[in-house]
Amino acid sequence: MPIEKWRLVSFPGELDNGTLTSKGLNTKHVFYSRDWDNNKWVKPDTLYLGEAYWFKHQYGKKIDFTPGSGTSLPLEPYAMELFPGWNFIGNPFFFSVPINLDQGDFYGPVTYGIGEKSGWSEVVTEMQPWGGYLIQNYTDTVRLSN
Repeated sequence: MPIEKWRLVSFPGELDNGTLTSKGLNTKHVFYSRDWDNNKWVKPDTLYLGEAYWFKHQYGKKIDFTPGSGTSLPLEPYAMELFPGWNFIGNPFFFSVPINLDQGDFYGPVTYGIGEKSGWSEVVTEMQPWGGYLIQNYTDTVRLSN
């Protein structure tokens, strides 16, 4: 994780209690999610499968995330709901997943920062494990499945 750079991240697999433990994680490391209904940034109490979170590693020590106990998803189709408007999504698997959306109905997925670079990416066609993405849905609520 690059130091002093914002990233969109997600957590592959289902954590037993939705929490993440970390050696050295303190108040300088905060996850944020978007409450679209109230148009606010919030610090989530629980981390959900298939969602993305903003994260910034704010000091010079390396951080060792330990996901705690959990379960990998079975290798079968996985469905994700996209609401009208903007959606933060994450890859729910520990491997890359191809994604190809009709850009007439959607914009994205895009991610923020790749490697040491900051800024929004172009539309990607493959979601990386631990990666977080933003998709704008121009249609009604839809379910995507792989």
